[in-house]
Amino acid sequence: MGKITALEFHGIDKKGGLLKECIDKAINENKQVVKGLGGGLELVVTRKSGLATFYCRNPKVKLGLATKMSLANAYKQVEELKKNNSKTKEEKPCPLLKDFFPMWLDEKSKSFKPGSNRSGNLMALYRHTLEPLHKYRLNQLTPKVVFDEINSLDQTPGNKHNAVAVLSQALRNATLKGLIDVNPIADVLRGSESPFKKPKAKGYKTIPAQDLQIKYFLPLRTTPIMNRVFYLLICLTGFRFSECKLLRWSWIDWTKDLIVIPANAVGANKTQTDYFKPMTKQIRLLLEFWKTNCPDPDNDFLFKSDYSDSVAGDACFREPFKQLTSRELDFHGLRKSLKTWLVSEGGVNEFYSELALTHDVRTVLQKTYDKNTYLEGVRNALQLWNNFIEALLPEEYLLLLNK
Repeated sequence: MGKITALEFHGIDKKGGLLKECIDKAINENKQVVKGLGGGLELVVTRKSGLATFYCRNPKVKLGLATKMSLANAYKQVEELKKNNSKTKEEKPCPLLKDFFPMWLDEKSKSFKPGSNRSGNLMALYRHTLEPLHKYRLNQLTPKVVFDEINSLDQTPGNKHNAVAVLSQALRNATLKGLIDVNPIADVLRGSESPFKKPKAKGYKTIPAQDLQIKYFLPLRTTPIMNRVFYLLICLTGFRFSECKLLRWSWIDWTKDLIVIPANAVGANKTQTDYFKPMTKQIRLLLEFWKTNCPDPDNDFLFKSDYSDSVAGDACFREPFKQLTSRELDFHGLRKSLKTWLVSEGGVNEFYSELALTHDVRTVLQKTYDKNTYLEGVRNALQLWNNFIEALLPEEYLLLLNK
């Protein structure tokens, strides 16, 4: 609407006035109308009643009714409030990182799962990697300061990335508390030019399939039932971690014994097409058991969070895995164990062993003309693997197969 003049506001001009326009809108559309008038002044009109009130935007202060106050007087009060607010900020300096971070972590740790060591990990990053920044106030933590202090440390790129990520979380919380206006390092970790990029894994830890009983299933047999279902399912299927965690009941075709992950399944499917995982006898028994025994069978996620209707967080499965196993194996390494066993012990050829991992090794030309799904061949390969795994299972996992 452009700059608002006093004449326009009070309705003397030919347009009828901004005040009348806002009041009519609030009454006719039955909704609150908020109109910025520039300079930090706002007009708020209550729905139905059309009561119009002046407010100062920052700090948020009610000034008075628009019908009883001139526009010039409203602007004058806003200026005075802004000056007083600036003086208050100057009198109360922004807190130091060393004072704010422990308080923030204490609040945040209340949301961590009992038994999780996450609080200790974050505190270790604060004490060691973020130590050069302790002396700075929150509003002094510019991207350059963070880069100069952290980049010079003789630590791994992974430590630096994690420390800056935690610092960004803390500063985001500081903005919500009004201690700083914006998070100054919100974009430091983004983009290809970031100096603190998360390092790519050089390889996934794996163990021989014969060691899975001692080093995988036995250490995890005392975990909650949802965890055990997850740990067994990811091993039987060869799913990637995100694929398994994000599974939905609506993706399971019980009549065809198939798990179909749609092409548009964000986070669970990196391809541009649907892909299929045939169910073996053990996979079906496990899913039927969990459908009957999961806490909320009406929720579409197989692995639902305890605190909301969304999917469980990564830490729900990763933290017990890290704490209870010897860390000789990671989740993606299970796929290596599967592949190696299929070829060396199961006698499965290279083509079907790759398809079992949802790797299509055919060339573009071959896939153009060859429209076979090879599902039964993959099912047979997975069945060999699942029979082997079942023979390794402790009692706590056999119960999940109704054995």
